[in-house]
Amino acid sequence: MSADDEREQLRELVREAHGAIRDLDRLLAEYRRVARDTAHDAQTRVFAAANAELGRFSAHLQREANALAKQLNTAILAAQRNITDSLAISEVFETADGKLGIKFAGGLFDDQVPVDDDPAGS
Repeated sequence: MSADDEREQLRELVREAHGAIRDLDRLLAEYRRVARDTAHDAQTRVFAAANAELGRFSAHLQREANALAKQLNTAILAAQRNITDSLAISEVFETADGKLGIKFAGGLFDDQVPVDDDPAGS
């Protein structure tokens, strides 16, 4: 093989190497684009899923707060009735020393309600 043939063969190899490098550059750029798009898509999906879960959790908390508010309102109304009943005057009288005495209709709050010390039953 002549020197010219060898040079031509080397040139051809260099051209092929340059072509392979261009192909690799193109593939690397494509990989980067796909990776960027995939990461963006994953970020969008995670954000949407997290938002949806926070919405469900918020609704759950609001339902619980509403139920507790209802229980509290019931307890307040019962306490108001008890206080109102307790403050109703059932009798006005004059004491032995000539002062005015007042007897109220209601009693005190029941402070002896039984408590279950083992509500779990264990």
